[in-house]
Amino acid sequence: MDKIPKVIHYCWFGGNEKSKLINKCMETWKRYLKDYEIMEWNEENFNIDICSFTKEAYEDKKWAFVSDYCRLWVLYNYGGIYLDTDIEILKPLDDLLDNKSFTGVEEEDQIAFGIWGCRRQDKFLGEILEYYNLINYSEYKGNLQGLAIPIHITNMAKKLGYIKNQDSISYYGDDVVVYPKDYFYPKRHAWEEPKITKNTYTIHHYEGTWRKPHQILRSKTKELLMNAIRYFR
Repeated sequence: MDKIPKVIHYCWFGGNEKSKLINKCMETWKRYLKDYEIMEWNEENFNIDICSFTKEAYEDKKWAFVSDYCRLWVLYNYGGIYLDTDIEILKPLDDLLDNKSFTGVEEEDQIAFGIWGCRRQDKFLGEILEYYNLINYSEYKGNLQGLAIPIHITNMAKKLGYIKNQDSISYYGDDVVVYPKDYFYPKRHAWEEPKITKNTYTIHHYEGTWRKPHQILRSKTKELLMNAIRYFR
């Protein structure tokens, strides 16, 4: 039986230097995924003009939205596992490779895309890719949050029968496995302590490289305040 290829894909558009946190996370990839190929996708090997969505998002310097499309395209055409760059690996992912397609719940009923693994030409991701080909980026100028990929992934999954469930493994469509929150997203915010369980494979650190400096500062300030509150309790 075919397995998910041992290839890790990540996106890095805009040419900025990677942060200490990102480099630290990527070191864990090398530690636990030693026999995996690690593939960076950027302006040099991905066609920014592949559709109007990526072209306009790139011109607008919204690297995260370019990445949203790129990760869909890459997984559909090559298969493998996509990782956000601020994903820390805690243990090998090999026992997930027998799935046809897998992902995880981030919060409430929302399916995330910080980590996603699938075989080549995954039917569900192909449908999402076609959906993105029809999106008019300029229509979202005043509400870019409405372009966030988890929103579109979750809405499409619900149409295929996905039912909210954070605490047990869920399935939708023919082949997609949705793991509970503790598998890949044991914390929801950068300032939270992760709730690690025996199931936990990864930690998403929510660095938010796509955010503006004042948004990052606000998040860091909140993180410091939350740490101070915990200290003085």
